[in-house]
Amino acid sequence: MSALSLPQIEESVQKLSLPEQVELMAWLARTIQRQTVSIQDVVDDELIAMANDPDIQRELASIQAEFIGTETDGLGGI
Repeated sequence: MSALSLPQIEESVQKLSLPEQVELMAWLARTIQRQTVSIQDVVDDELIAMANDPDIQRELASIQAEFIGTETDGLGGI
C-alpha cells in the first residue's frame, strides 16, 4: 500500500462532511498531543539521567569553581 500525498489527503478531507472534518481535526489534535507528551517524557528522562551522571556533576562543579570569584564582583547575577 502506497502512502497518500498531501494533495490527495487534502482532496479526501474536502470530500468529508463538516462533522467528519471536525472529528478528524479532534483526532489529529489528540494524536499530536500524545506525540508531544511522549517526546517531552523522553527529554525529561534524558535530563534526569544527565543530572545524575557523575561525570556531568564533576564538570558542573568544576565550572562553578572556576567562576566562584565572579560572585563577589558586585555586578549581580542575571
